[in-house]
Amino acid sequence: MSKIAILGASGFVGTAVVRQARAAGHEVHAFARSTGSSWELSRQGIEVRRLNLGDRDATQAALQGFDAVINCMRGGNMVGTLDNTLHAVKANGIARFVHLSSISIYGDYPDPASASETAAPAPTNEYGAMKLEQDELVMAAAARGDVRAVILCPPNITGPGSGFITDIVKAVASRQFVRADGDWVCAMVDVDNLAHAALCAVASNVSGARYFVTDNDSITWARLVETLQPLAGNVPVRSVDPEVLRAAAGKPPGIPKPSFRKALKRLVAPEIRSTLAAEPFFYNLFAGAKAAVFKLPKPVLKRIASVASPPVSVPRLPLLGDANVRLSAQQLRGVDHSCAAAMREIGYTPLYDTEQSLRRFSVWYTFMWPPSHGEGRPGAPVGTGSWL
Repeated sequence: MSKIAILGASGFVGTAVVRQARAAGHEVHAFARSTGSSWELSRQGIEVRRLNLGDRDATQAALQGFDAVINCMRGGNMVGTLDNTLHAVKANGIARFVHLSSISIYGDYPDPASASETAAPAPTNEYGAMKLEQDELVMAAAARGDVRAVILCPPNITGPGSGFITDIVKAVASRQFVRADGDWVCAMVDVDNLAHAALCAVASNVSGARYFVTDNDSITWARLVETLQPLAGNVPVRSVDPEVLRAAAGKPPGIPKPSFRKALKRLVAPEIRSTLAAEPFFYNLFAGAKAAVFKLPKPVLKRIASVASPPVSVPRLPLLGDANVRLSAQQLRGVDHSCAAAMREIGYTPLYDTEQSLRRFSVWYTFMWPPSHGEGRPGAPVGTGSWL
């Protein structure tokens, strides 16, 4: 059995990884940026240690003595904190590093070739670009022999507690989801399948590779929405021509050029400020005049701007009214990413298929918001007071 550090342990995926690693008999140590969302682990008697990955020395000290590190962290300065983590893994001689990436590195409308990992990533938004930059850091470290690392690339994550599925139920119930005509594939992975894949990666001998992790079966968006409709009060769903939805979402946007002057206003956000303030240089800048910030070298300004820039807005067409265009437009991805390589090379076998995962979600959702809650349920149609 291994001694494993799990970063981002209090999140949706991190909690599942902790649970499975403990069940497998590993010695598990849970780390999180803050302990505010650690209630589920705390309820199980699992201590969650607070760790600011923006502090290189603290990260290296915290990760001493581990056999493996699984990185489920997201948010904040994702590139800078990962660089510190990789430094700590190398400095401490940690045998295995598993990093969770995202299917967003292949863009909002991925090339059909991205059914396989051999396709070239092509992010079309800031998050995807930042996740790809993380992947490149891991790949470079593995190529140098600094770490033995595996990257896992999941699509939409399902299972009990899934925010993605909850958002669909809420959008259907409020008549804000529109279905694109046609048999559009929805790539998904159960959270426990993803956690299982992370442990398979720890046990494998592979290094310097990225793997898709899915449920290894296919479901169309039409079937997905049909399955979820009872949870949403059986509200009918409008269907539209895919080109109408594509036009409403806009063409795949290019990666926005960061503007430091605009981004500076967002630096007051607690998450970004706490990360930067861990470095004495930035701490002093916060205490000084704004004018001093603009004297930073251009590469530094670009990095801060990429962290602090706001998300790209998505236009709407009057034809779609109040539809949740961003969520509905996910149907147009249309690529069934294969997990065959993960099954073949790291020994991954899904614990649940898609239908089982959706049933697990339904049981959790019904338990959390039973029909008697009426309008209090996130998926209850407004003004009904009833679920069915």
